[in-house]
Amino acid sequence: METTKLVATKMAEGQKEAEEIKAETKQLVATIDKDTALVEAQATVLLGQAGARAQQMSEEAKADKFRLAVEAFGAGDAYNLWVFASQLPDDIELNLLYAGQGTFWTDLKGFTETLLGKQVRELQTKKAGVIPSGTPVP
Repeated sequence: METTKLVATKMAEGQKEAEEIKAETKQLVATIDKDTALVEAQATVLLGQAGARAQQMSEEAKADKFRLAVEAFGAGDAYNLWVFASQLPDDIELNLLYAGQGTFWTDLKGFTETLLGKQVRELQTKKAGVIPSGTPVP
């Protein structure tokens, strides 16, 4: 009986020791998980700060590029005109007509008479059955 009692005592001590080791292991795992979570949180914060700083620096560089361009042209209006002109198509055709002295309205004095004369000529050619050159055939 004493042997059975001794075996039971040793078994109970072994079971107790195993449970204590199991509890300590769980506690260590929880501590490591907590430390890992803290490190991951710090990494996330640092990555976010680095991304924000990179974005800020990029935008500042773009703004500085425009500031330097405006300084190179001497004024914002000159830079804006250059931007506008650089966006024009390559095949644009500009015609400058000098109409003499006067304003736009005084230069158009004979415009109505000229336009009416053209319309009258077109009516006369239609009545005569002649198709003026450059007119599309219906």
